[in-house]
Amino acid sequence: ISTSKTIVTLNDLLTLVNDNKEIKMSEFKRQMSISKHKQTKALDYGKLDLSLQGLRTNHSGAVFAMKLNEREAKMSDLLPVDNLNYPKVRSSFETKLTFSLPLYTGGKISAYKKITKKLIDISRLDKKNIVIQKRFEAKKGFYSIVLIKELIMQMNTIKTNTTFLRKSVNQLNIEGFATKTDLLMIDSRLAEVDSLLSQLKTNKDLILHFLSFLTSHKISGITHDKNDIEFKDTLDSTILMQNIDIQKAQIAIEIKKNQISVASAEYLPEVGFMAEYGSNDEKLFGNFTDHDYYMAGIGVKWN
Repeated sequence: ISTSKTIVTLNDLLTLVNDNKEIKMSEFKRQMSISKHKQTKALDYGKLDLSLQGLRTNHSGAVFAMKLNEREAKMSDLLPVDNLNYPKVRSSFETKLTFSLPLYTGGKISAYKKITKKLIDISRLDKKNIVIQKRFEAKKGFYSIVLIKELIMQMNTIKTNTTFLRKSVNQLNIEGFATKTDLLMIDSRLAEVDSLLSQLKTNKDLILHFLSFLTSHKISGITHDKNDIEFKDTLDSTILMQNIDIQKAQIAIEIKKNQISVASAEYLPEVGFMAEYGSNDEKLFGNFTDHDYYMAGIGVKWN
């Protein structure tokens, strides 16, 4: 549908509702929950970090440690003592690759995965709920305009007939068969019709403004056929939204159970594996393989 199209059918309107800002935001939140679930699942495969750190100092302990890490420490760095206490300024660059893997977490990661999966379900239901609500509002606005257009047609017919009646009564008044009071009563009726027409047109414009806001598109009018006349969506939308609320409540209970599992895992030991490979040098990436190192280990933590 072109954004320049301002006269819309019901199907056009329901398509444009997909551009509603709240619907787009709910889709963004759904994608974020999917991303969070993927991150949680990735914990099973461990974490790989690459880091690069550069230092420059004349701190005696730091300078000597740099030389040790770079495998360049000599006895002359210790004697005379001034060489150790007052070293020259030195730079050091450390590049390292670290891999860590949780081997046992007491079921914490498994529970987190279940929680994030349920949060995806909730975000999906939230979006569905908003879509139902916005489609309902769009249909309600559309059918309100259909009704207003019908009323305007009827009021214009009444105005035409009343105007014709006034001309007839005016002629009768000229001929002496009607009074000015009769004319005033007809004028009063015409004023009421004009007032109602003005209110109906104002209400129509307000609804069109609301539909423009709802769809994020300029809506200046609608077109419809006989198949669009009946509006039976109220009960169905209410039932659907209530059903979604029930589903969300059930999912919330399941999330609570998994949160209890996470809390219980805090009292169990955690076992993890770590491996690191890196290199230290006075120059960035200089003599990398000559000054490289590795380490690996397993750790246990128990609160």
